Amino acid sequence: MLPRHAVRPDVISAAQGALRELVRTNGLFRGLAESHFATYGVSLTQWSVLRALARLEGGGPGTLRVHELCAEVVVGAPSLSATLERMERSGLVARTEDPSDKRAKNVTLARAGRQLLDRKITDHMLWIEGLMAGLTRREQAELSRLLAKAGSHMHDLAEAPHHRSSPFSKSLSTPSLARQQSKGNSA
Repeated sequence: MLPRHAVRPDVISAAQGALRELVRTNGLFRGLAESHFATYGVSLTQWSVLRALARLEGGGPGTLRVHELCAEVVVGAPSLSATLERMERSGLVARTEDPSDKRAKNVTLARAGRQLLDRKITDHMLWIEGLMAGLTRREQAELSRLLAKAGSHMHDLAEAPHHRSSPFSKSLSTPSLARQQSKGNSA
């Protein structure tokens, strides 16, 4: 059983407060990002695709299969497929049949996508610095570390076999809640 304060709207646990701030901050970021990337003529997802392909190019041929790109930009396959179609029509990416698997598509950065990145990357980096200017460099590093840790945990939860039904249906995922349940602590 969950602690009683978990269902009381007037009592917020540390986990609830942290998640609420994460969700709120993500919403604010998405609004700012969509406005920012609209000035480049692309969406946040399209920019994320361009950056992922550019990062990959730095280490080799710069080709990703669509499902690999989904994992890289954390977007579902149907949504990303529609985004890639628009990007291909705009000349930002190229999609080709994978020679080793005729069902799969490879995605590469096209000339227009590379040119857009080249023109806008300095402005984009300055925009990021402005977004994060409310935190010191040390706070930025700590935030990055904490978000990576939370993201890793959430990734593990998403990959768990019981994720499809309910993460708490058979067992509790966090040690503190599991301890509370085993002690019969419902306070």
